[in-house]
Amino acid sequence: MNFNVLLAEDDEDIVKLLKLYLENEGFDVKWAKDGVEACEIFDKEKINLALVDIMMPKMDGYEFTRTLRETNNNLPVLMVS
Repeated sequence: MNFNVLLAEDDEDIVKLLKLYLENEGFDVKWAKDGVEACEIFDKEKINLALVDIMMPKMDGYEFTRTLRETNNNLPVLMVS
């Protein structure tokens, strides 16, 4: 079974580092540059964990998490800031 991690982060250096560590541990990483893109990915993919930056363009991490919780109360969300 693949374990999918949604990484919502706008800083590409942080993304490269987190993707490297997560993929080396066998996780599939889906990357979104902002909260709007994260919502789109979440609607299309089965996500098991979300790593979310607070400060993102278009939709910040707090708003993304509130939107996510409207349809999914069980998904673990870790704020990365």
